[in-house]
Order: sequence, then C-alpha cells, then structure tokens
Amino acid sequence: MELKKSKDSNTEKLKISNALIGLLYISSIVLASFSYGTLGEDDSKGKLKTSKSEKSFEENVEQEEPPPPPEIIPPKVEIPPPVTEDVDSVENEEEEIDLEIEGDVSELDDLGGEEEEIEVEEQILEFVDVDASFPGGINEMRKFIRDNVEVPDICTEMSAMGRVFVKFCVEKDGSITNVTLERNATGCDDYFKACKNVLRKMPKWIPGEAGGAYHRSWARIPFSFEFN
Repeated sequence: MELKKSKDSNTEKLKISNALIGLLYISSIVLASFSYGTLGEDDSKGKLKTSKSEKSFEENVEQEEPPPPPEIIPPKVEIPPPVTEDVDSVENEEEEIDLEIEGDVSELDDLGGEEEEIEVEEQILEFVDVDASFPGGINEMRKFIRDNVEVPDICTEMSAMGRVFVKFCVEKDGSITNVTLERNATGCDDYFKACKNVLRKMPKWIPGEAGGAYHRSWARIPFSFEFN
C-alpha cells in the first residue's frame, strides 16, 4: 500500500513540473510576440513620420515659386493733337485761281502738234556692185589732180616725196564727204591739206550702185608726190 502512494505522488509531481515548464514556454512565446509587435509598430510609425516629412518638404518646394519678373513700364508717347485745318477753304482757294492766256490758243496747239522728224543716216557701204567713179574715168581724174594740186612750200623745202592715201565717201548725189587720212608716207603733214583742197574742187562723182540703186560708198585715191 505504501509503494502505490509513492508512485502516485511521483507522477503528480511530474505532471506539475511539466505543467510549469509548458506554462513558462507559452509565456515566453507570448512575450516574444508582444515585443516583436511593438517593434514593428515603432518601425512603421518611424516610416510614416519620414514619409510625412518628405511629403511636407516636397509640398514646401512646390509652393516656393520663383518671384515674378519686375513690371516693365512702357515709355509714355505723347501723340500731338490732330491738325484741324479747313480743307474746304483750301480747296476753294485753289478753285478760285484762274489762268489767263493772252493770244491765240490755236498757235499753242500747232506747236504741240508738230513732230520732229529724225533722219537716220544711211550706212556707208564698203563694197558695192559698181564702184563710184570720177566723171570721164581715171585718166580725167589724174589730169584734174595735176592741174589743181598745190604743193606746200614747206614740203618743197623738205624735198618730201611719196604717197598720201586718202579715203572719202561718195554720196548718192555724187558729192564728196567724210575725207579722212589713211596713211601719209611723205613725212610732210601738209600734203594731206593739199589733197583735201583738190577733193573739194572736184566735180560730183558717179555714185556707187548696189542692188540696182545708188548708195553711199567709200572711195580711195593714192596721191603721189615726186620731184623731177
């Protein structure tokens, strides 16, 4: 009987000790969970606080706008008052001016109606179908030159000899114009004056022909001066 009591008492002591150990284990778990929850809340609160501070900082940055530019005051432009003149009076004064012209107005009309005729000078032809010629031929021209030429004294004193080539225009009526010197091989300039005097004394030439009609054309004469 005594042995059974001791076994029962030992089993009860084990139950009690196991119950205490289990209770201690549970209480430690509860305490650990409680402390972990408080730490999480503290971390979340800290995060919320930092996020709120960041948001408030961003709002402050957005609210701080740059100051507006200074107002530009445009310069004052003074516009003069409009000139009020009596335009009608000026027009009336202009209408009252009369121009009185003495004499016959028809004369003015005649002057205004006259038109000047501009004559276009006909071209002098270098080459024609029939050359211009001295009346009577070349022999008659040589005789005319010998009879009418006057040798300048200065050329005689210089004993200047040679040829003088003269170019001139024979007009459609046979007259001689535009006398020019082409070459003077004598050394005395006064020979050209003697040649021009001979050409002025010449009778009218027979004008050159081109296309069956008379035309202005160039002609040439070589004057020869020699001493015997």
